[in-house]
Amino acid sequence: MAREKEKVSIIVPVYNAADTLEETLRSLLNQDEEITEIICVDDCSTDGSRRILKRYEDFADNVRVVLHDRNQGTLMARRDGVRNATGKYIMFVDSDDGLLEDTCTYLAKRMKETGVDIICFGTDIFTQCDVSEQMLAGVREVVHSVPGVYENMSLLDAVFVDHRISMTMWNKIYRADIVKAAFDQAPEGRFLLGEDVFITFLCMYYAKRMICEERICYRYRVGNGISTTVTMTPKKMEDCCATATLAATLQDFMEKESCAETYRSALDAYSFMMMSDCIYKWLTYVDMSMKAETFAILDRTWGAYKVIRHLVEHRNSMENQAAIAEMLVGVEALRSVPRKVKTIGVFYFRIGNGGLERVATALADMWIQQGYEVVFYMDYPADHDSYMLNPKVRTVLLPDSFSRSPKAWVHRFEKLTRRLKEDHVDVFVHQGWLSECLLWDVLAAKVNHIPVIEYTHSVFSCTLHDGNAYYMRQFCQMSHIYHLIDKVLTLSEANQAYWRNFAADVRTVCNPCIMDMPEEPVARKPHSIIWVGRISPEKNVMDTIEILNQVRKQVPDATLTIVGKADECWKEYYESLLARVKSLKLEKAVTFAGFHKNVAPFYLAAQYYLCTSSYEGFSVSIAESKLAGIPSIVYDMPYLFFSEQNKGLISVPQRDISAAASALIDLMKHPDRWNKLASEAEESASVLDIDDLKRTWKEMFDSCEKNLPSWVPDASPESTMIRTLVDNLYVGLKNMSAPSVPMRAPAEPAPLPEMLRYQGHAKKLVTLMYYLMQGGPAAAWKAYKQSKANRKLEQSRAM
Repeated sequence: MAREKEKVSIIVPVYNAADTLEETLRSLLNQDEEITEIICVDDCSTDGSRRILKRYEDFADNVRVVLHDRNQGTLMARRDGVRNATGKYIMFVDSDDGLLEDTCTYLAKRMKETGVDIICFGTDIFTQCDVSEQMLAGVREVVHSVPGVYENMSLLDAVFVDHRISMTMWNKIYRADIVKAAFDQAPEGRFLLGEDVFITFLCMYYAKRMICEERICYRYRVGNGISTTVTMTPKKMEDCCATATLAATLQDFMEKESCAETYRSALDAYSFMMMSDCIYKWLTYVDMSMKAETFAILDRTWGAYKVIRHLVEHRNSMENQAAIAEMLVGVEALRSVPRKVKTIGVFYFRIGNGGLERVATALADMWIQQGYEVVFYMDYPADHDSYMLNPKVRTVLLPDSFSRSPKAWVHRFEKLTRRLKEDHVDVFVHQGWLSECLLWDVLAAKVNHIPVIEYTHSVFSCTLHDGNAYYMRQFCQMSHIYHLIDKVLTLSEANQAYWRNFAADVRTVCNPCIMDMPEEPVARKPHSIIWVGRISPEKNVMDTIEILNQVRKQVPDATLTIVGKADECWKEYYESLLARVKSLKLEKAVTFAGFHKNVAPFYLAAQYYLCTSSYEGFSVSIAESKLAGIPSIVYDMPYLFFSEQNKGLISVPQRDISAAASALIDLMKHPDRWNKLASEAEESASVLDIDDLKRTWKEMFDSCEKNLPSWVPDASPESTMIRTLVDNLYVGLKNMSAPSVPMRAPAEPAPLPEMLRYQGHAKKLVTLMYYLMQGGPAAAWKAYKQSKANRKLEQSRAM
């Protein structure tokens, strides 16, 4: 009789398991028959499993079979098994697994000796098919538990927060009353995901004490029945997302128990796991033709915001972004809603030191003058070199888009999504057209159903120029992200022709260009050349010095003024320019004027403008030279708006220093030719009329009141050719044996992997030692100050 009270009930859910069922049952019958009760619940199998169960039930006294007349899923099968159980202890064994010999005898004895509620034991993982070592390692990690004694509240946290105890049901033995109480809370329904973890959660809640042991008692089969060609239909996705019911059931139960906040971390972890699994199946197993339809199920279940936030945190690489963008085309939950535009949200990284920054601030001012409200979102706060924003423009500082940290990107997505809603933005003009956060910024607007206008400020192919494989791949992947953007603005017809292959609505605009011209004519310095821009390698500033050197051989009084400054990352490049000027003894002929917000005096004092860029988008400096009425000598960029006009400028081949010098010498020696080009420059400047630009932008914003088209691929041969070319370029780049790393260097030495093992003061100490070894006390002190500054800036951005 004493033995009867300590009986172990083994619950076996069965569904179409004829291939492995007998092996499982034999392993269970090898246990001590006097203390085991084997309850098999057949969930309406169609493959002969019932015949096997009937034969074993007739053969063995301790085998009982429960039959379902319809398929109800594993949760209901286990529940009915538990309800029929009479043992003091309960175990669960899947129909393709088994127990090692004497397992039940050993575990029943241990349960009695220790008086615990649950014992977790070790698992022997095996496979009889071709399964990768990576998959096996993943299973071992899932089922691993840290040996020890766990009590009270630490149980739930140990499983769901700290992951010290595995979440699986079958590698444990339970006191029967705990399992029965857990299944009493199970909702009716068929659940494909999370049903075992749901019961584990409740068992851990009811249990007071638990032991994890290393002794191996369970044999788990990996690979049987696994298919790599599973297709998730909308019906299957509905079934998977039904797991949200389990999460809601847990939440309701814990609230009734008045302990939801006590176990908040564990509840959130369970809900997150269920959502993650559904998103993974959507990403991996849903055909492209059904992505939009099945995303609607995710949206109804979890909400589009939570799903996108999960993608930001866990699928943030550029390759993932491109694939995700393709999947999201046509998703109704992310469709922009037409609306009257009253408030414009605009993004650019910063507002200082550059032509694009000048354009961004000028546009904001123009929109204010037109009666719109403007909110400017930026990554970096204004400094003394920043252009002045109209005082009516509201500014919002975002977490840095250049950070590679998933946490920072999530923080950015959360804040931008929230602020776009709170600021009542009606249209989002995004100007970081190559940003690694572009997709997430676009989706921050899309989850608020706000139309997005992407302003592309350079030639479409600029990232191909330097031969850097990372940025070349980015070029290929970026086109997929543009499928989601409502309107794309380009600065020339050539750029418009390219982006039309990838976006629904593509238009051409001019950049605003305004200079305060004096009422009285200004005397120009004879033979003076001006160069204006940010000092960086792709601008080929060194070429200007070499060009001047050649010009002075025939025009000795020729001078060059370089207006602009180098960012900190190009400090060495700037110093190399100074060194080259000195080596050529041009110190009196070359002036480095630095950064100036008002550049008009420099243009008006010069006779020639020189543009040596490898690529540009519009070139505000060329526009400014036209307003100033001086000819331009430009490295050939036939896609530029002003090159398409071909007035007031001379194009020479890229990096052809001799050709540029000859063109300048010719103008200097022939004033009539200079006069002709100067007149053309003034004439072509008429296209920069600010009133025309205001009308263009008003038409743009007015169009947001109408239905916004979704991207549909153009079937023309030309468009097909462009898309095929880009796709094949991407495949070729991926197949390169040694892809290069991004040009942008990290701000500080990359931490050692070992540092991840430390927390708190220990981590700080290891970090300090690392910097000391890398660069000595100076590097360590610099890193310390930088980390403090970063923390302070991050705190301000969080507000």
